[in-house]
This record gives sequence, structure tokens and C-alpha cells, in this order.
Amino acid sequence: LLGESELYLLSVSVILIPVVYAALAFGLRGAVPTALWALVLSLPEISMHGWTTRIGIITQFTIVLAIAIIVALRVDREHKAARASEQANRRLSRLNATATAVASSLDLDHVLTATLRAKLDPNREQIAWIHLLPDGHKPTVTHIDASRSDRPHDRDVMQRSRTDRACATGLEQRSDPDRV
Repeated sequence: LLGESELYLLSVSVILIPVVYAALAFGLRGAVPTALWALVLSLPEISMHGWTTRIGIITQFTIVLAIAIIVALRVDREHKAARASEQANRRLSRLNATATAVASSLDLDHVLTATLRAKLDPNREQIAWIHLLPDGHKPTVTHIDASRSDRPHDRDVMQRSRTDRACATGLEQRSDPDRV
């Protein structure tokens, strides 16, 4: 397609296929590098044309890049929404499991054990406990459970400290505030 043939934009138009594929498959992190790499690979061909044809080819690449960005942003937005929906479904599932555990029995030990099981994520290694403060008729009770590891018999010093803070403040305490 050298020279001033009317088909000089055909090569840029064909590049739209891998660029849109990269946008659909990988979002923005795949579309932009693919479009820029296609431009770099086309530089020898672009340099063989006159300046008006070069402007046309670069304009065509700009359009390809714009299409790639538009498609990639949509794909990224849909992936983010799908992840958020999946996380919300997992939380709802845990809440439903907790409600089912509480509703299925009046036995305190069974309710506490089932509640801890419902709260623990089976895909991560976690330890959770419920600490019931004493009242006039009942002693202090602590139920401990774990996912993907052996259940400890007692809490360590850090866990006891977090429990005391939670009891004093009424707020949930976590070792890693970013984890759910």
C-alpha cells in the first residue's frame, strides 16, 4: 500500500480488530498499549507517505484509539460492577446464613457456633470469636471458630485486646481494616 493509493488507510482499519479485542478482553490496560504498539509498528509505513497522507493515517489512528478507550472504559465499568455485585451477594449469603443459624435453634451454644460459621469465609484463613460479657446470672462466655485452620482453644493477647476495645466502644475491631 505504498505510494498515494486510496487503500493506504486499509492497514489502519484492520488494526481496529486486535485493538477492540484487547479492549474487550483486558479493558483499558489492554486497549491503549495495543493501539500504541500498532502505531509504533506502522511508523515505517507512515514515513513513506506524503505529509497529507500521514495526517490522514494519524487521524485514523486517533479514531482507533478513541474507539478502544470508549470500549475499554465500558468493559472496565462492567467488570467493576460485576465484582461489586459478587461481593454484595457473598455478604448477603453470610447474613442469610447468620439469620438461619439464629432462627434454627434456641440453644445458645448452637446459635453461637452457627453464627461464627456463617461469618467465616471458607476461602480465607480467618479466626472469629464471640465474647459474651457476664450478667448477673451467667458467666463470661467466649466461642471461637476458624476457617481453613485449626480452631484455637483461646485467644492470644492481641485478640483479647481487640475484644476489650470492642466491648468498651461497641465497635467492631479488625486486625486488617481493609479486609471484609
